[in-house]
Amino acid sequence: KIMSSQVDTTRLSKKDNDLFRSLVTMYEKKQFAKGIKTADTILKKNPNHGETQAMKGLILNSLHKKAEAYALVKQGLGNHVRSHICWHVYGLLYRSDNNYKEAIKCYLNALKIDSENQNILRDLSWLQIQMRNFTGFMTTRKRILDLKPTLRVSWIAFAVSNYTAGEYQFAVDVITKFYEYNKDKADPYEEGELLLFQNKCIEKQCKYSDALDHLRKHRTAIVDKLSMSVKTAELLTLCGRFDEAIAQWLQLVTQQPDNYCFHCGLQTAHLHLDAVTCSSMFALKRLELPSTTLPLSDSQRSSLRDLYKQNSFKSKSIHKIVLTLFNYRRSSDAAADAEFETVLDLHMTRFLRDGMPSLYNDISALLRIDIVEGQKQSSKFVVDAYDVQRHPVMILTQRLVNTYITNLKSFGTFVEPASTTEGLEWEREPPIALLWALYLKCTLLELCGDLTGAMAAIDECILHTPTAIDMYSKKAKLQKKQGDLLLASETMDNCRLLDLQDRFLNNKATKYFIRADLVPQAMTTIAMFTKHEGDTQKTLFDLQCTWNELEVGESYARTKQWGAALKKFYAVKTHFDCFYDDLFDFHGYCVRKTTLRAYVDVLQVQDEAYTHKNFQRATRGVLGIFLHLLDCPEDIDGLGHLPVAERKKRREKLKKLKKKEEAKEKAEQEDAKWSNNNNGGNNGDSAVKDEKGGNWSDDPTGEKLLATLQKDFLAEASNSWGLMLIRRASQCDVST
Repeated sequence: KIMSSQVDTTRLSKKDNDLFRSLVTMYEKKQFAKGIKTADTILKKNPNHGETQAMKGLILNSLHKKAEAYALVKQGLGNHVRSHICWHVYGLLYRSDNNYKEAIKCYLNALKIDSENQNILRDLSWLQIQMRNFTGFMTTRKRILDLKPTLRVSWIAFAVSNYTAGEYQFAVDVITKFYEYNKDKADPYEEGELLLFQNKCIEKQCKYSDALDHLRKHRTAIVDKLSMSVKTAELLTLCGRFDEAIAQWLQLVTQQPDNYCFHCGLQTAHLHLDAVTCSSMFALKRLELPSTTLPLSDSQRSSLRDLYKQNSFKSKSIHKIVLTLFNYRRSSDAAADAEFETVLDLHMTRFLRDGMPSLYNDISALLRIDIVEGQKQSSKFVVDAYDVQRHPVMILTQRLVNTYITNLKSFGTFVEPASTTEGLEWEREPPIALLWALYLKCTLLELCGDLTGAMAAIDECILHTPTAIDMYSKKAKLQKKQGDLLLASETMDNCRLLDLQDRFLNNKATKYFIRADLVPQAMTTIAMFTKHEGDTQKTLFDLQCTWNELEVGESYARTKQWGAALKKFYAVKTHFDCFYDDLFDFHGYCVRKTTLRAYVDVLQVQDEAYTHKNFQRATRGVLGIFLHLLDCPEDIDGLGHLPVAERKKRREKLKKLKKKEEAKEKAEQEDAKWSNNNNGGNNGDSAVKDEKGGNWSDDPTGEKLLATLQKDFLAEASNSWGLMLIRRASQCDVST
């Protein structure tokens, strides 16, 4: 935003000066048409007025006329190089194109002319934090605070800048000084968030006792009571005050028994772990717990089991957690093994009776082994099929499942009745129990690598209940693992037909078609849910559907359609660049709204965005194509595997087809142009649609992109892809 009160109008008359001020106001209010007319009026009398030229260029940039905008701003800067407005506008132009480095240079030049311009300093600070220049961000926010110490946002932004720079104590002091300087209270929630952020700064210094005292001192001013309770429990654990911590965690678990983070804290406090281990346990994600990640002793596991027995939590997830507290057949405690068999039997029968497919996930979560890496001990999932077959939990589970199936078929119960006297009735299980017992048997055999046995089990499931959707989905997965991708896609499509309103099944059928390299059928299938107008793939690009673009790109790469494959992989990169750039507008917003804890967490997430498995897959796809074409440049059109004569013949044929398509497209464009010229007032809307969709429709097969990249594959690989992962190599998943 450019304030009209700061405009240098020494070269304009009073009347033109007023027009220029109104021009700035028109830009701020997005009255672009009026702004262009006003700028032309000023330039008619003052053709070399640089600031007016710059403002007109800025308006043209908002109208998506980039070339004209840059030319006009550069011309204006040349006419008035000592104008901070011209440099500021030039920086805004670069910022709109996400060229943050050049924008920073322009802002710094503007500050050489007007060093106390608040707007330029503020814009510069957001660019610096976007580029992770933490020292520069802190310096700029300090200058803003010195100029405007009465503004609340100046203090808060300066505190955040110190936090991002690692100066946690200074951030605490800034907030304390702010409360001494400013006695006016803001919104209660914002005040509470600021205090919680200050507490976070104290905790970052490992001053856990001070952080706990600070939290209790300001507990009445903090509105977010749940966050305060969780933080209190964490700090009590980190301070080693385990009895108080357990009491606090028990309150939280009672309130939310399905929250695994609270169970993680409860187990951590009960095990009396050291502060470093506690911090790592609090950072666990998903369904990870100390009982599943740490190699606990038999006494520790027994102690945790006693803890859960003493406190009855009303949640089905408690049974899953209790199962992780056993070390079946790997300890000398026979009573514990017998208890585990009883608990597992009860858990399995309950879930089979209710028809819950997630039972398989509960079982597979128990297939862990303790490992030693250097001096560090940990627990990990068993992956190899041979190890899975020999795992004690798998052996026990398969024995129980086979017993269930036998008894359900013979008696309709999980356990054989005590008496089978003729005429004596017993309570039978619902028919669905047998179906899900067979399904569980199938998944267990699949995990053990016995695909033939798993296929027989799933066929029995389909014979039992032909309308069960999950059975067809599992069968398709087994066929895919057996290598028959075409048959798997047909099975998955039949599964989709059982419920045409299920988006998930539609997406799965689409993915199976793509894996079988049937991209046209896949696009027809997914188009049922895209609500598109025109090209389905263009709609999926607008929706940032990265999984689809990755699958289609890999399919094109398998069929040697290099241009189309690269276009898909580069679309994924565009999405991640968009994720990164979209945060820019939130820097100022989060500081104004005092959502500081969430803001600093988002900064960390943004730094790790390019380590996401989808971006790594796209990088692998692009670099694979580059390396292949560097090794086999004759395969640039996908015909390198053919004999020379056949290759030449095919290329001539493709060349003729391409000429025919180009002639057809040219004729269609001329017809459309003639239709528009004779079609009155409907031209505007169609022109806008063409302009928006131009980047996609101009190169649907990716041939232009491939021709551009072909000039230097190595430079493109290192500059656009390699550097992003090299900088974050330690955070990347090697298995991806």
